[in-house]
Amino acid sequence: KLERADFIMTLMDCYKDIELSSNSIIAIINEHFLHNKEISEAVSKLGLLKEKSYEQPNREKALPTLTRFNVFRSLTYLKESDIDSELIFMAASEIIHKWIIEKYENIFPGIPQAPDTFVLDTVGYKVSESIDWDEQLMSIEVTQPDSKEACKMWSTKAKIYPSGNRLALWVQNDFYEIKSNHGLINSSSFSRPSFYGRIAGKIGLVDGEELRGQVIKKTEKHFDSLMKLINNNQRRFPIVLISAANTEWLKEFKEELFSKKVSYYAHVFMADEPLAELVSRQYSENYETMKDSIRVFWPHDTIKNSRYQAYPLEYIEHCSFEMHSLKDNADTRYRNISGAGAFRFQLVAAIREENVSE
Repeated sequence: KLERADFIMTLMDCYKDIELSSNSIIAIINEHFLHNKEISEAVSKLGLLKEKSYEQPNREKALPTLTRFNVFRSLTYLKESDIDSELIFMAASEIIHKWIIEKYENIFPGIPQAPDTFVLDTVGYKVSESIDWDEQLMSIEVTQPDSKEACKMWSTKAKIYPSGNRLALWVQNDFYEIKSNHGLINSSSFSRPSFYGRIAGKIGLVDGEELRGQVIKKTEKHFDSLMKLINNNQRRFPIVLISAANTEWLKEFKEELFSKKVSYYAHVFMADEPLAELVSRQYSENYETMKDSIRVFWPHDTIKNSRYQAYPLEYIEHCSFEMHSLKDNADTRYRNISGAGAFRFQLVAAIREENVSE
């Protein structure tokens, strides 16, 4: 006698993927209860149970890998001064450590209040810091989940270390996610840790020349030093040289706002007319065409087609740029702008894309 409960459990446990016809039910009954040889041969010929799920061992689904996307990177030098290098190292280390405290003290209440060597780890968060005061070495690595996107993780790494007779600062910001909704990384992905700007503002960061958060005026007497910086193959950030015989278009371009947008990861200079004329002569350009212009000198390891790009006023005034933003409801809003203001957006985007491209 076939127990109904036994038969139902057999169907539920072993034959979830089998279409239940009269033939397949007979085959299942024979397989588990009757064991009739003739029926078994008929079942085999018909292939009724070849798809039965219990023959396929259950496997855990493999977890997807996380893909890394770089959103900021920098290698600069701490500005040298009359202050002892030990004090400079201490000041930079304290700025980075204070940033860690501000971000993670709610997660790790026992975090040291001064730079130290430690590792703190809990679900989703990890903070590690290492410091050697004698060797002037400091490194940090922190990871955390994104506050808005559940499948995204952030990672920030930084190192201070001696390089020759100077102290170098290396910073890298990345995010990781299972499946990118961004496609190729672009300027909207750019994200710089705030301690980088604090170190630049309070101590100073050097990339061939000190990086500033404002437009620096350059005159004819700066021509040689400008050419030296342009040709420095160790330079890692672009140089933006603005020439404005007619300053009307600058009201729309807003050079000071532009310099703040790219502060400490681009050199922004304003050339007077004699210097602008010398630069035009250096690059065999028509000065009348370029006396109102913006030139960009990219680093030697640039991803651009050319290390030098020149934009005369005609290009700047006819530039258009499509701005978009992703809203919480996933709708994308677009807005087209044009003119010198559009060129400002375009140039900021290009500089940020250069930084995050590997």
